[in-house]
Amino acid sequence: MEWKDGSLTKAVIASTASGPCCIRSAISCSITVEGKPVESERPAGLLRFHADAGVVYTVLPD
Repeated sequence: MEWKDGSLTKAVIASTASGPCCIRSAISCSITVEGKPVESERPAGLLRFHADAGVVYTVLPD
């Protein structure tokens, strides 16, 4: 995770298993793989997407 002035600027998730991944966040975020957006759902306070084993995901604040 990377922070600036107490706010998240970037987080990296290295998935070791395939399946749903949920991130709880008070701020709106998006997720990418190699700079390309990943389809996700954004129910209140969550970022939910399907993760694949061996893939590295980047979470960025909107």
